[in-house]
Amino acid sequence: MIYRYWVEFDEEGDIKSFHKSKEECGDVCQEFIVKLIPINRSDRLEEAIDELDVESKAFFKNVKDFKKKTKKMSTELDKIIHKIKI
Repeated sequence: MIYRYWVEFDEEGDIKSFHKSKEECGDVCQEFIVKLIPINRSDRLEEAIDELDVESKAFFKNVKDFKKKTKKMSTELDKIIHKIKI
């Protein structure tokens, strides 16, 4: 849902009030387009969050393993290059 509102802010920059027309607010408001996105707080959302948590932990473990294997490969390559130079 998309709406056009005039928004009045307080001294701290927080929203003080919404108005549907400029006449209701006067010159103290700024015009904005506001998009409202409904939040579906079903059990499926919790399942998705849990699944994302598991997947991200697995991803970070794989990155750690990859880094370790890359370091090992680099060390082995350095050994081979050293032997070739001798």
